Amino acid sequence: MFCMRLVLPLIAGLWSSAATAQDVSHPDLAGTFRLTMRTATEAKVPVIGTTIVKTTSKLLATVTWTGDQYVQTHRTCTVDAIPSRGIAKTVLPPTFIAALPVKTYPLRLSQDAQGWAFDADLMPQSVGYHPDQNGGVMPKSKDNPAIYDWDEDGKPGASVMVDIPVIGQFRIYMVQFSHARLTGRVQSADLVTGKTVMMALDQKTIGADNVLFSSSPSVAPAQGHWAFEMERIADGSTCGDL
Repeated sequence: MFCMRLVLPLIAGLWSSAATAQDVSHPDLAGTFRLTMRTATEAKVPVIGTTIVKTTSKLLATVTWTGDQYVQTHRTCTVDAIPSRGIAKTVLPPTFIAALPVKTYPLRLSQDAQGWAFDADLMPQSVGYHPDQNGGVMPKSKDNPAIYDWDEDGKPGASVMVDIPVIGQFRIYMVQFSHARLTGRVQSADLVTGKTVMMALDQKTIGADNVLFSSSPSVAPAQGHWAFEMERIADGSTCGDL
């Protein structure tokens, strides 16, 4: 009887310690999320002029606890680009979306007086060229050997469709470099909100079906369309569910 009385408090103490440790630990973010990212780009485009392009991307993200940190993996499901000037519409073909890489990166959580801060470096991304074959420099000519058929549509670099009512629809071929970061707050285990920060952005046009648009636009990150949300959804969800 004495042994039972001794063992039971020990077990109770272990459960109590575990519960206490869980109560003060980081939020439980493991699971599946719909990640909505917004970015804005100021572009000076030939013929059209200066426009602000607001892009909203829907991504399917999975968070796992690996080692001593959360790791997130995402794939891009849809990208919607809306220019401030309605004269032109940019459409990313399904081949472009499918070619966007699945990314895996650590999540950094830090506790402060307001709760938990959230930070995710989405890592640099090159589109349409191999940076390691060009010393990290973005190519400017379609003849550069670092450029390849990124979206496998038979054209150099990455293809984007442009639709202008007076001119019609045509395709431009481009290469791009970008580097984004998510910084925000953990609102709950089911919701993270904050700001999408574009740390680097560059783009070069290497060709176009319409020669009027064969020169490169000048692009730079713009303000006013930068919020992101990560909302928990059912595990096993797919891009179709978004």
